[in-house]
Amino acid sequence: MNSLQHGQAVFSLLFRRDMRILSGQIVSNSINSLVIVFLQIVMLGYFLPAQGLDTEFIFPLFLGNMFISFFSVGFQYSMQMTFDLSGAQLFAYHYSIVNARLWVLLAYFLGVFIRLAIFSTIICVVGVIFLHYTAEITIQLPYLLVIYTLSLAFFSLLFLATGIGFTPEDHMDNLWPRLFIFLLTFGSVTYTWKRINSLSPLLSKLFLLNPVTYCTEGMRGAFLGTTNYISPIACISVLLIAIGVLSLLVSIALRKRIDPV
Repeated sequence: MNSLQHGQAVFSLLFRRDMRILSGQIVSNSINSLVIVFLQIVMLGYFLPAQGLDTEFIFPLFLGNMFISFFSVGFQYSMQMTFDLSGAQLFAYHYSIVNARLWVLLAYFLGVFIRLAIFSTIICVVGVIFLHYTAEITIQLPYLLVIYTLSLAFFSLLFLATGIGFTPEDHMDNLWPRLFIFLLTFGSVTYTWKRINSLSPLLSKLFLLNPVTYCTEGMRGAFLGTTNYISPIACISVLLIAIGVLSLLVSIALRKRIDPV
């Protein structure tokens, strides 16, 4: 068996192990997704419009709220990773397998990627069914598939990087107030970037420094047309850069926490 076959064999074992674990959780996770999406539908489809929210903002805000939920799912994965590295070190053991490091990383990356994909697909489908009357949904499928995939990859790498790079103490005390809250607040999740730009052009430039903005705006443009949102090409370009930066940060975190020599 050569090194490529060896790496693929390790990947296959880890991936199948993770999918077996996920299969035991999928019913519970699906129920959680449905609960979250129905609460969002009630809030955005009834309560906020009753308080004056314009109908045109309902579906864009719904898509933004989906990414808020990403942080809840991803944070759990990140917590599991960091506690493993501080305790049992199962990931460190897998990562130490000769000629298989990239395959091990790919298996763990796909683990969080698939979890986020299942979670968000349920939310999107149910949201379109119940909130389609609030907007003229004109899905641009090529842009949707590309931006959705890149968004999942971005968040998967983000939570992989935090799980490896931050200790359990950092997760409990610092990760939310020092990182995640800024990504959420300046990520155009609860308001559209065009609306922010019309109110404060200077402040809107700060939002453009946040990759989450390009996830939310890209998904809105793919579902609702590009006129009122950041160009899909710009979203794709920035997300590719952000994924490259996060890949580098994962590599740095691995060297510092697992392989410091």
